Amino acid sequence: MRAAFRVRALTLHPDRGGSDGAMAALIDAYRAALETAGRPKEEKRHSRRVRTEREVASFTVDELPVVAFEGLRIAASVLGDIVDEEPPYMIEFIVRENGGTWCRCDLVPDAGASTVSVAVTALSDSPSLDCEGLRDILVEELNRLDWDSVTS
Repeated sequence: MRAAFRVRALTLHPDRGGSDGAMAALIDAYRAALETAGRPKEEKRHSRRVRTEREVASFTVDELPVVAFEGLRIAASVLGDIVDEEPPYMIEFIVRENGGTWCRCDLVPDAGASTVSVAVTALSDSPSLDCEGLRDILVEELNRLDWDSVTS
């Protein structure tokens, strides 16, 4: 059941061409299926709407996308677990803090640099990162990098 949910979520997620409503309906159906499959009551969650926040042109990295992507890969692995990537233009990862936040970074070449857009979605009812918070954390992690070691 989980594998089917994940495959369907890849097509319905707003960042993959789907809509917020379709993704919310899929999550509601998945939760209902889990409950009818005998999930213990104390583990049941209240249905909630999924809210994806997106910030276009969030920040710029003064490196070409290939190098900027490697820097983002390092930063993402410090923050959580990488779940999908299409080098050098997209990386998705889960930030472990606060119940988890799904994050996506899209890189666009920009005159010898890379413009990064970010999107975030909370994975639990706990407070999660917003785009601004993720941007600040990523910039901080990228500024800590030794870029000479990233390029070699």
